[in-house]
Amino acid sequence: MRKSLFFIAALCAVFLAGCSDSDKPSGDLLHDKAAIKKAVEGMKSAGGGTPLMIYQDVIWDTDYININRQDKDKPTNIDNFTYSSATGWQGPTPVTPKSEAKLEESLFDADKVNWEAIAEFVARVEKEAQEENMEKIKIDNVMVVFKRDEKGIDLKFFATVKGENNEAVASGDTQTGELLDFEIR
Repeated sequence: MRKSLFFIAALCAVFLAGCSDSDKPSGDLLHDKAAIKKAVEGMKSAGGGTPLMIYQDVIWDTDYININRQDKDKPTNIDNFTYSSATGWQGPTPVTPKSEAKLEESLFDADKVNWEAIAEFVARVEKEAQEENMEKIKIDNVMVVFKRDEKGIDLKFFATVKGENNEAVASGDTQTGELLDFEIR
């Protein structure tokens, strides 16, 4: 009986080892380019591959991602996917679009963003906050903000920086991570 229990325990250990988190990014998703790259690969895989058409905005944090994407098999459907370091990728969860614009006018291809530039943007935001004498700063998250105008699609990084006595908002280029605007409120 003990040999059978030992065999079952060993078999379970082998099975659980096979279900490792090696496909999960490890590292800070705001600062670590390798972790960001792996998260994007997971995002595309969870979202159904490429092209991954994202609906409106993306929320990106140190260990959390929230996206809404168009379902390739049913293009009128939008599904939400979330990632956290605790749970991995979760979804799809159906989403009802809130925009009055046509669905295709509220979508952008995930490949239009240089996701690794998030790390550059965050570094520049932190440096600017220090130069502005903000103390004990914290960036809650970075958003990829989507806007369509007469010129086409405008994508920007956006972050709120909280300091001990003040806060600031920053925007940046989604290709280079260059800081476009930094304003203390």
